[in-house]
Amino acid sequence: MREKSNEVADVELRTLHRRYQMAKDALEQARREGVIFARIASILREHDYETLAEFCDKKEAECDRKIRELKEKIERYERELKARGVLQ
Repeated sequence: MREKSNEVADVELRTLHRRYQMAKDALEQARREGVIFARIASILREHDYETLAEFCDKKEAECDRKIRELKEKIERYERELKARGVLQ
């Protein structure tokens, strides 16, 4: 029975670590997208395409929101992984 609970704990730990890594990857992707949208908006404004620039501003704001959410999620995962002795 103890073996079974250890297996379950191992699976939970691997799942948690996988989610942590996926969140970190998603954070990097959101950062890249935010930078891209900011650059596009800047270029569009230089050529007087304000409506399109505003769209890019909205997309950049969405990326910023996603970044904040992912940072919070990563912090929770890090706390849990530290509590289990996986991260230091």
